Amino acid sequence: MDDPFGSGGGGTGGGGAGRGRGGGWRWASRQEGASNLWGVPTSTNEVAEIRKIKRNVRQYFDKDPRFVFESVLPGAHHGLAFIVREKTVDANGKKIERKFVVKVATPGNTASIIQERQFLDRFKWALHIVNPYLISDNPLAPLNTPFLVMEFLNHGTLRQFQERTTRANVILPNRILWAIFLCLIRACIGMAYPPKGPAVQLEETRDEEPTTVSHRDMHGGNFVFGMTERTHFVSHNGVVFYEHENVPILKLIDFGESREMPKGEIPVDTLSANSFDKELNLEAHRHRSGRRNQGVDANLLGIGTFGFASNARTLMRSPTDHPSLDRDLQLLVQRCLAADPLNRPRLEEFMTLINNNTFNKTAANYGNAGKAGGLESDETLKNIVSTYILNADTG
Repeated sequence: MDDPFGSGGGGTGGGGAGRGRGGGWRWASRQEGASNLWGVPTSTNEVAEIRKIKRNVRQYFDKDPRFVFESVLPGAHHGLAFIVREKTVDANGKKIERKFVVKVATPGNTASIIQERQFLDRFKWALHIVNPYLISDNPLAPLNTPFLVMEFLNHGTLRQFQERTTRANVILPNRILWAIFLCLIRACIGMAYPPKGPAVQLEETRDEEPTTVSHRDMHGGNFVFGMTERTHFVSHNGVVFYEHENVPILKLIDFGESREMPKGEIPVDTLSANSFDKELNLEAHRHRSGRRNQGVDANLLGIGTFGFASNARTLMRSPTDHPSLDRDLQLLVQRCLAADPLNRPRLEEFMTLINNNTFNKTAANYGNAGKAGGLESDETLKNIVSTYILNADTG
């Protein structure tokens, strides 16, 4: 197989029982984060170059009968992204078709695409980070600009899910929120402890120092839903769990802004620490053990803000604002939002919670809300996932 990142140097970029106007959990109405596709061209030359890239990518694939160029994929950051379909056969000789994404650098974004390539190669065995897609005899080999070839994730972004459920006034079950939050944590663990392969696998902590990688662009547009699947996980005490059985897997994309963070501490925002950390007594939950650094700290803060935009601390402060929100989940998110990094959870603590099945609560854990027709029932969960993720328009 060819290098999936190219020789030139360098993505992808509802439920009746869940409705109502009660005080349940709904997303913030607006999610902040990068939304620019590749910047507004500032010159005629840039416009011409972008048109040339689009034309060349399409022509290269059109000339190869194995591939069908489908469309430009909106939402790519630092470049142009395209959906391509590959016609191939499986091990039994059956004809199959698979989609993948090509992300190509545009003027001024070469370094970002090369950097993204390097990070994704580093994380290529992590299940919750978008994976490279390998093709032989890559038609883009002659392309004179960096590009990436990556798996296609077909159920839209977390941001799109947020927007759909917000428009429909859907109250989300805690079980969906737990599943989403678990995927975000797994991605953080994958960046800190990249799995060593030789196959894509669930991310786990190890008894070694974590990397200092900070994604630096965590928002709803950079988490993308894949398929529901029964991802087999055996806890340290031998109990078998299944992740992604009811809620599709979420994967982290777009590492163009990512960096290795320096050693040492950064100054704590005393005002925020006094108004948030101390008010919620987050220091009482501080773990004295576990490894951390600026990269780990920043990523945990990033997932703490995943549904709330810039006023996350305000929205997560009071339990009376969201009376149906699971207090255990709320506390974990509050701790991720701590102004003082020492008050944030450790990845080892999250790994213990995963092993204890904390994130895979069932309908029975929620009493009456878990009974037929209730907010936490299997029926409601499946209805919301089907309507707002699996069968939603992601265009």
